Amino acid sequence: AGSKAQKRSFFDITDDIVTAKQDIFANEEETEEKLSILFNELGQKEDAYNYFRYAYELDTRFDQSALALLSGAIAVGDTALIQEISEKHFGGSIPDEPLILLGYQVAGNLEAIVASWERRLEESPQDVDILIRLGASYHALGKRTLAREALLSALQLAPERKEEIEAYLKEVGE
Repeated sequence: AGSKAQKRSFFDITDDIVTAKQDIFANEEETEEKLSILFNELGQKEDAYNYFRYAYELDTRFDQSALALLSGAIAVGDTALIQEISEKHFGGSIPDEPLILLGYQVAGNLEAIVASWERRLEESPQDVDILIRLGASYHALGKRTLAREALLSALQLAPERKEEIEAYLKEVGE
């Protein structure tokens, strides 16, 4: 009844929808750590954007700084820079990386996050965590039926996580 899974709100998963913070601190990259702090904790996307523009300009060959700047550009909606960086470093596409999803999250572009989770699910259809995050994304968009379907699929794949997933299903509602 009082499990940790039930104490964690389904919206908490939406807030950390891509586990970007874990990835950032695990990599111990100062640039990425500062992005996480500025985006997640301070909410100052303009500061993050300016910081990453400066870091990128120090060495434009460094793909990680390009990725961080691309995330910042997405967060502030700088479409010209998004196009420039994606063409120069990523073959004209936007990589499906946690930092990029963080930029979409800060920008409030949940549709892009859903699309990313859907692509990831195609690659790993048995990944319960992807299904849960996809369900959280659908729920955040108000797509309750799709959220329930994703969560029921996760429950079918991981019955050992029944209590956790049922708590999320309860939040989604009927």
